[in-house]
Amino acid sequence: EDLSALTTAFSRWSSVMTRAEKPRTYVIISYGGSGSKMLSGWISDLPKSSVVTVKHMHDPNPPNQMRTFNRPLREASHNGDYRDRHIPGGMFSKDTALIPKDEYDNYRYVYIFKDPVEGLVSRYGHGHCVHVGGDCGSESNFPSLDQYATGGKDFFKIGDFFDKWTTPNPSREYPVLCINYHKIWDNVPSVVEALGLPEKYASTFPKRTETVRNNKTGAKEGHNNHSEDVREKLRKIYKSVRDKIFDMPAMTII
Repeated sequence: EDLSALTTAFSRWSSVMTRAEKPRTYVIISYGGSGSKMLSGWISDLPKSSVVTVKHMHDPNPPNQMRTFNRPLREASHNGDYRDRHIPGGMFSKDTALIPKDEYDNYRYVYIFKDPVEGLVSRYGHGHCVHVGGDCGSESNFPSLDQYATGGKDFFKIGDFFDKWTTPNPSREYPVLCINYHKIWDNVPSVVEALGLPEKYASTFPKRTETVRNNKTGAKEGHNNHSEDVREKLRKIYKSVRDKIFDMPAMTII
Protein backbone atom coordinates (compact mmCIF):
# COMPACT_ATOMS: atom_id res chain seq x y z
CA GLU A 1 0.00 0.00 0.00
CA ASP A 2 1.15 3.57 -0.58
CA LEU A 3 1.39 6.03 2.31
CA SER A 4 -2.20 7.27 1.98
CA ALA A 5 -3.58 3.72 1.87
CA LEU A 6 -1.50 2.79 4.91
CA THR A 7 -2.81 5.81 6.82
CA THR A 8 -6.37 4.86 5.88
CA ALA A 9 -5.82 1.29 7.08
CA PHE A 10 -4.45 2.47 10.45
CA SER A 11 -7.45 4.75 10.80
CA ARG A 12 -9.87 1.93 9.96
CA TRP A 13 -8.32 -0.35 12.58
CA SER A 14 -7.40 2.40 15.08
CA SER A 15 -9.08 0.67 18.03
CA VAL A 16 -6.81 -2.40 17.76
CA MET A 17 -3.75 -1.29 15.74
CA THR A 18 -1.46 1.67 16.34
CA ARG A 19 1.88 2.91 15.05
CA ALA A 20 3.31 2.80 18.57
CA GLU A 21 6.78 1.27 18.74
CA LYS A 22 6.68 -1.34 21.50
CA PRO A 23 7.40 -5.03 22.05
CA ARG A 24 4.94 -7.20 20.13
CA THR A 25 4.25 -10.83 19.37
CA TYR A 26 4.44 -11.47 15.64
CA VAL A 27 2.28 -14.24 14.19
CA ILE A 28 3.51 -15.19 10.71
CA ILE A 29 1.11 -17.23 8.56
CA SER A 30 1.83 -18.91 5.22
CA TYR A 31 1.10 -22.00 3.11
CA GLY A 32 4.82 -22.77 2.96
CA GLY A 33 7.60 -21.93 0.54
CA SER A 34 6.51 -18.29 0.70
CA GLY A 35 9.26 -16.50 2.60
CA SER A 36 7.81 -17.08 6.06
CA LYS A 37 11.12 -18.47 7.33
CA MET A 38 12.89 -15.37 6.12
CA LEU A 39 10.35 -13.02 7.71
CA SER A 40 10.12 -15.00 10.95
CA GLY A 41 13.88 -15.28 11.19
CA TRP A 42 14.49 -11.59 10.57
CA ILE A 43 11.91 -10.47 13.12
CA SER A 44 13.14 -12.95 15.73
CA ASP A 45 16.65 -11.49 15.42
CA LEU A 46 15.47 -7.95 16.23
CA PRO A 47 15.98 -6.55 19.74
CA LYS A 48 13.63 -7.63 22.51
CA SER A 49 12.68 -3.98 22.90
CA SER A 50 10.63 -4.52 19.73
CA VAL A 51 9.84 -8.25 19.68
CA VAL A 52 8.36 -10.44 22.41
CA THR A 53 8.32 -13.61 20.32
CA VAL A 54 7.49 -14.92 16.85
CA LYS A 55 4.86 -17.57 16.09
CA HIS A 56 4.78 -19.40 12.74
CA MET A 57 1.43 -20.80 11.61
CA HIS A 58 0.20 -22.87 8.63
CA ASP A 59 -3.49 -22.63 9.55
CA PRO A 60 -5.79 -22.03 6.54
CA ASN A 61 -8.58 -20.67 8.75
CA PRO A 62 -8.19 -17.17 10.20
CA PRO A 63 -9.72 -17.08 13.68
CA ASN A 64 -12.27 -14.31 14.24
CA GLN A 65 -10.78 -13.47 17.64
CA MET A 66 -7.29 -13.65 19.09
CA ARG A 67 -6.69 -16.43 21.57
CA THR A 68 -3.74 -17.45 23.69
CA PHE A 69 -1.62 -20.18 22.16
CA ASN A 70 -1.98 -23.82 23.18
CA ARG A 71 1.69 -24.33 23.77
CA PRO A 72 4.79 -22.21 23.37
CA LEU A 73 6.10 -22.84 19.87
CA ARG A 74 9.88 -22.88 19.83
CA GLU A 75 11.41 -19.73 18.46
CA ALA A 76 13.48 -19.70 15.30
CA SER A 77 17.00 -21.02 15.68
CA HIS A 78 19.54 -18.27 15.15
CA ASN A 79 22.11 -19.81 12.87
CA GLY A 80 23.13 -19.12 9.27
CA ASP A 81 20.79 -18.55 6.37
CA TYR A 82 17.15 -17.92 7.33
CA ARG A 83 16.15 -20.68 4.91
CA ASP A 84 18.13 -23.24 6.91
CA ARG A 85 16.61 -22.41 10.27
CA HIS A 86 14.14 -24.58 12.10
CA ILE A 87 10.97 -22.53 12.52
CA PRO A 88 8.15 -24.85 13.59
CA GLY A 89 4.61 -24.13 12.39
CA GLY A 90 1.29 -24.77 14.06
CA MET A 91 -2.47 -24.24 14.09
CA PHE A 92 -4.50 -21.68 15.99
CA SER A 93 -6.10 -22.68 19.28
CA LYS A 94 -9.88 -22.94 19.31
CA ASP A 95 -10.56 -23.35 23.02
CA THR A 96 -7.90 -21.35 24.88
CA ALA A 97 -8.52 -18.06 26.67
CA LEU A 98 -9.50 -15.07 24.56
CA ILE A 99 -7.04 -12.20 24.40
CA PRO A 100 -8.75 -8.96 25.51
CA LYS A 101 -9.36 -6.59 22.60
CA ASP A 102 -7.45 -3.80 24.34
CA GLU A 103 -4.36 -6.03 24.00
CA TYR A 104 -4.72 -6.73 20.27
CA ASP A 105 -2.20 -4.01 19.44
CA ASN A 106 0.41 -6.11 21.23
CA TYR A 107 0.16 -8.56 18.31
CA ARG A 108 0.65 -8.38 14.56
CA TYR A 109 -0.92 -11.10 12.40
CA VAL A 110 1.03 -11.28 9.15
CA TYR A 111 0.12 -13.40 6.14
CA ILE A 112 2.98 -13.71 3.64
CA PHE A 113 2.29 -15.30 0.28
CA LYS A 114 4.16 -16.24 -2.88
CA ASP A 115 3.46 -17.80 -6.26
CA PRO A 116 2.21 -21.30 -5.22
CA VAL A 117 4.05 -22.84 -8.17
CA GLU A 118 7.39 -21.88 -6.67
CA GLY A 119 6.08 -22.62 -3.20
CA LEU A 120 5.23 -26.22 -4.13
CA VAL A 121 8.54 -26.73 -5.91
CA SER A 122 10.18 -25.57 -2.68
CA ARG A 123 7.94 -27.34 -0.16
CA TYR A 124 6.15 -30.46 -1.35
CA GLY A 125 5.23 -33.60 0.52
CA HIS A 126 2.46 -35.41 2.37
CA GLY A 127 3.40 -33.94 5.73
CA HIS A 128 3.30 -30.41 4.42
CA CYS A 129 -0.05 -31.08 2.72
CA VAL A 130 -1.46 -32.13 6.09
CA HIS A 131 0.04 -29.07 7.81
CA VAL A 132 -1.78 -26.65 5.48
CA GLY A 133 -5.12 -28.47 5.65
CA GLY A 134 -5.05 -30.10 2.23
CA ASP A 135 -7.01 -33.08 0.92
CA CYS A 136 -3.98 -35.35 1.23
CA GLY A 137 -5.11 -38.97 1.32
CA SER A 138 -2.72 -41.59 2.67
CA GLU A 139 1.02 -41.04 2.68
CA SER A 140 1.56 -44.33 0.86
CA ASN A 141 -0.54 -43.13 -2.10
CA PHE A 142 0.69 -39.54 -2.11
CA PRO A 143 1.75 -38.51 -5.64
CA SER A 144 5.09 -37.10 -6.71
CA LEU A 145 5.02 -33.42 -7.64
CA ASP A 146 5.15 -34.43 -11.30
CA GLN A 147 2.06 -36.64 -10.81
CA TYR A 148 0.31 -33.93 -8.78
CA ALA A 149 0.86 -31.36 -11.53
CA THR A 150 -0.44 -33.76 -14.16
CA GLY A 151 -3.58 -34.39 -12.07
CA GLY A 152 -4.64 -30.76 -12.52
CA LYS A 153 -6.34 -30.24 -9.12
CA ASP A 154 -5.44 -28.14 -6.09
CA PHE A 155 -5.47 -30.84 -3.42
CA PHE A 156 -3.34 -28.62 -1.19
CA LYS A 157 -6.27 -26.15 -1.18
CA ILE A 158 -3.87 -23.27 -1.61
CA GLY A 159 -6.49 -21.24 -3.44
CA ASP A 160 -8.85 -21.50 -0.46
CA PHE A 161 -6.01 -20.72 1.96
CA PHE A 162 -5.11 -17.57 0.03
CA ASP A 163 -8.71 -16.36 -0.30
CA LYS A 164 -9.51 -16.82 3.38
CA TRP A 165 -6.54 -14.74 4.51
CA THR A 166 -6.87 -11.98 1.91
CA THR A 167 -10.66 -11.50 1.90
CA PRO A 168 -12.21 -8.99 4.35
CA ASN A 169 -14.37 -10.67 6.99
CA PRO A 170 -16.63 -8.44 9.11
CA SER A 171 -16.58 -11.07 11.87
CA ARG A 172 -12.79 -10.88 12.27
CA GLU A 173 -11.86 -8.47 15.07
CA TYR A 174 -8.25 -7.70 14.12
CA PRO A 175 -6.32 -6.66 11.00
CA VAL A 176 -4.20 -8.98 8.88
CA LEU A 177 -1.07 -7.61 7.23
CA CYS A 178 -0.88 -9.32 3.84
CA ILE A 179 2.65 -9.28 2.41
CA ASN A 180 3.37 -10.10 -1.21
CA TYR A 181 6.76 -11.84 -1.30
CA HIS A 182 7.35 -10.84 -4.92
CA LYS A 183 7.03 -7.11 -4.18
CA ILE A 184 8.14 -6.74 -0.58
CA TRP A 185 11.54 -5.36 -1.59
CA ASP A 186 9.78 -2.59 -3.55
CA ASN A 187 8.41 -1.06 -0.35
CA VAL A 188 10.27 -2.28 2.73
CA PRO A 189 9.75 0.99 4.70
CA SER A 190 5.94 0.67 4.52
CA VAL A 191 6.14 -2.96 5.60
CA VAL A 192 8.32 -2.02 8.57
CA GLU A 193 5.90 0.77 9.52
CA ALA A 194 2.88 -1.53 9.31
CA LEU A 195 4.67 -4.03 11.52
CA GLY A 196 5.01 -1.28 14.13
CA LEU A 197 8.80 -1.44 14.05
CA PRO A 198 11.27 1.46 14.19
CA GLU A 199 12.09 2.93 10.79
CA LYS A 200 15.79 2.16 11.25
CA TYR A 201 15.11 -1.58 10.95
CA ALA A 202 14.28 -1.24 7.26
CA SER A 203 18.01 -1.21 6.47
CA THR A 204 18.42 -4.60 8.18
CA PHE A 205 15.77 -6.35 6.10
CA PRO A 206 17.22 -9.44 4.37
CA LYS A 207 18.47 -9.17 0.82
CA ARG A 208 16.45 -11.14 -1.69
CA THR A 209 17.78 -14.64 -2.34
CA GLU A 210 16.29 -17.52 -4.28
CA THR A 211 17.09 -21.24 -4.14
CA VAL A 212 17.64 -22.45 -7.70
CA ARG A 213 15.43 -25.37 -8.72
CA ASN A 214 15.18 -26.17 -12.41
CA ASN A 215 15.66 -28.87 -15.04
CA LYS A 216 19.34 -29.20 -14.11
CA THR A 217 18.77 -29.60 -10.38
CA GLY A 218 15.97 -32.09 -11.03
CA ALA A 219 18.14 -34.16 -13.36
CA LYS A 220 20.94 -34.14 -10.79
CA GLU A 221 18.51 -35.41 -8.13
CA GLY A 222 17.01 -37.98 -10.50
CA HIS A 223 13.45 -36.68 -10.87
CA ASN A 224 11.29 -34.37 -12.98
CA ASN A 225 9.80 -32.31 -10.14
CA HIS A 226 11.74 -29.12 -10.86
CA SER A 227 11.23 -29.12 -14.62
CA GLU A 228 9.63 -26.34 -16.65
CA ASP A 229 7.03 -28.87 -17.78
CA VAL A 230 5.90 -29.42 -14.19
CA ARG A 231 5.88 -25.68 -13.52
CA GLU A 232 3.71 -25.05 -16.57
CA LYS A 233 1.16 -27.62 -15.43
CA LEU A 234 1.12 -26.07 -11.96
CA ARG A 235 0.63 -22.61 -13.47
CA LYS A 236 -2.58 -23.88 -15.06
CA ILE A 237 -3.84 -25.26 -11.74
CA TYR A 238 -3.06 -22.03 -9.91
CA LYS A 239 -3.81 -19.46 -12.59
CA SER A 240 -6.58 -17.78 -10.60
CA VAL A 241 -4.57 -17.35 -7.38
CA ARG A 242 -1.43 -16.34 -9.30
CA ASP A 243 -3.37 -13.59 -11.08
CA LYS A 244 -4.55 -12.28 -7.71
CA ILE A 245 -1.04 -12.43 -6.22
CA PHE A 246 0.65 -10.51 -9.01
CA ASP A 247 -2.12 -7.90 -8.91
CA MET A 248 -1.65 -7.17 -5.18
CA PRO A 249 0.81 -4.58 -3.83
CA ALA A 250 3.74 -5.29 -1.54
CA MET A 251 1.58 -4.94 1.55
CA THR A 252 -2.15 -4.71 2.18
CA ILE A 253 -3.90 -4.39 5.53
CA ILE A 254 -7.21 -6.29 5.50
